[in-house]
Amino acid sequence: MNTLNFYDVFVYICKGTDPSLRNRRLQKCARHFAGLYGDEINCYTEKYGNYGKPYFSENRGVHYSISHSGDYWMCAFHKEPIGFDIQEHKAIDFINIAKHWYHPQEYETVLEKGANQFYDIWCAKESYLKYIGMGLRQPMKDFSVIEENKLKNRILDTELVNISRKPGYSLCICAEKIINIYFLVYF
Repeated sequence: MNTLNFYDVFVYICKGTDPSLRNRRLQKCARHFAGLYGDEINCYTEKYGNYGKPYFSENRGVHYSISHSGDYWMCAFHKEPIGFDIQEHKAIDFINIAKHWYHPQEYETVLEKGANQFYDIWCAKESYLKYIGMGLRQPMKDFSVIEENKLKNRILDTELVNISRKPGYSLCICAEKIINIYFLVYF
């Protein structure tokens, strides 16, 4: 690993989505992330913002976003606010879902490009909504992550990084600034 940068993102990958392991995994990953920057905290107290976005009350520059889908539970950490999403590609009626939930420009792109684009758009939108702390409380139709029939790499003052890491999955990270992304397999 190169020298750490303030804008590096660490994504911890855990096999399995057992909800009973969530807190233990979150604490373990948070301690590891904080330790990379020289912080030695044994336990973090998780709280929730007005719209349900989780955060650590101690903060200390440890921001995170959790997502799980298919066989994976993942948590992205950053020194600044972050949004992250993973979606397993499943056989669903993505056309009708896009018609109902997506901005018209995104819907047209899905019609043209198909299921993979549907999932990439969903991850980009959800990672942005997690970043701003609104979750699905803000209607997805109100904004678009598509420009000229491709995914944007910025939305307002934030970066969107779509990642094609694992076949059959879409991933996206949203933060004000992202320099490097490190993936760590954690159990």
